[in-house]
Amino acid sequence: MSPELRQVFIRDVIATPDDDSPRLIFADALEEAGESEYSEFIRVQCELAHGCNEEKRDILRRREKELARIAVYKRWFPAKCKWWLSFTSDNYDSRWSCYLVRRGFIDEVHCVCAEWLQHGPAIVAEQPVARVMLTDKRPLTGVKEPQMYRWTATEELDQPSIIWNLPLELFLALLAGPYRSPVRDASNNRASSFYIQDYASEAAALSALSDAALAWAKRCQGDEQTRRGGAAQP
Repeated sequence: MSPELRQVFIRDVIATPDDDSPRLIFADALEEAGESEYSEFIRVQCELAHGCNEEKRDILRRREKELARIAVYKRWFPAKCKWWLSFTSDNYDSRWSCYLVRRGFIDEVHCVCAEWLQHGPAIVAEQPVARVMLTDKRPLTGVKEPQMYRWTATEELDQPSIIWNLPLELFLALLAGPYRSPVRDASNNRASSFYIQDYASEAAALSALSDAALAWAKRCQGDEQTRRGGAAQP
């Protein structure tokens, strides 16, 4: 299958991530193109996602593991850096960068913030990623009563070692997400400004960061496509 045709199928999958139909259409096309193992892998994972009896599930799980080894060898998924592939959410070590692959495509990415800033736009261009977990970032807790969970950012000072401090580009994407609340600018005496954003629960804070990371990566990818289109103009 040509890279151009493959990208057409992948765009359909990305456009409707909850629908199995584009995935199964892609699986049919892969089989016709002689990529029967990847085709079977997509079908097996889609069937597992929708449930089946215990006996059949055990058979499909064994086959999934066999095909997973082939996936790593044949590089079905982008190898942007030192990633681990994990095919079920209960079978990975969250301390390491990894993809969680479901229904034949990457569904979650777990990595440190710097890796996402470097590789995230390229990954979302190829895969229908639904969730991002930045493993070196956690919200600040116990900052007020009742307890809130806080992300921070600074305009000029990058502090990657502080786990609740975000790069400014991700923090700005955070403000456009569904969990947006009024931003408080607590300017200090130094040249930079210090920004904070509070959430009622850790789950809400992490979900907001995931949405922001995806939105930022997709926007970067869109900007890149626009630049390429402009460069192609006579």
